[in-house]
Amino acid sequence: MIVLLFALATALGLELWASFVHERLWHGPLWAWHEPHHRPGNRALNSNDLLSASHAPPAALLCFLGSLGMLVNGHAVFHVGFGIGVGATAFGLAYFLVHDGFIHGRLPLGGLRRFAYFERIRRAHLVHHGTNAEPYGMFAPTFAPRVSSSPEEEPWNAPTQTPCSPASEPSSPQPPRQTP
Repeated sequence: MIVLLFALATALGLELWASFVHERLWHGPLWAWHEPHHRPGNRALNSNDLLSASHAPPAALLCFLGSLGMLVNGHAVFHVGFGIGVGATAFGLAYFLVHDGFIHGRLPLGGLRRFAYFERIRRAHLVHHGTNAEPYGMFAPTFAPRVSSSPEEEPWNAPTQTPCSPASEPSSPQPPRQTP
């Protein structure tokens, strides 16, 4: 039960962490690494993928050490570590599938568009790519402000456009948001 509670808390908490890191670091001092992700139509692996993947080794280590410790002596601290590792892994997998696979079209997950929640996530991310501003998170920012008076004119409603294609993004990335 401890493992499940910490896994859920970690998966939820990582949305806040991801939003913070994305805004303050990736759109700040790490912009040079993140900027290729904002280039129109860029689906190839790039330096931004290393930023996301950098969270995997600590999660794997927590899973390994937590499971090893649970086998050896079953102390609660190992259950906590394993739970955190499982939650971080679950968040990372969900992020990869939704962000990279669905939104950026690296996997054939376009069918998720029929679910309102995933479509709203996609719209919010397209707003982020168009403005380089809010929303910075992935799963919580399910808003996407209208950019036109007619829903048919919204860039995300065009059936032939894919997320982050040249037709749905500005022609060149904007500089990162300056923080005081």
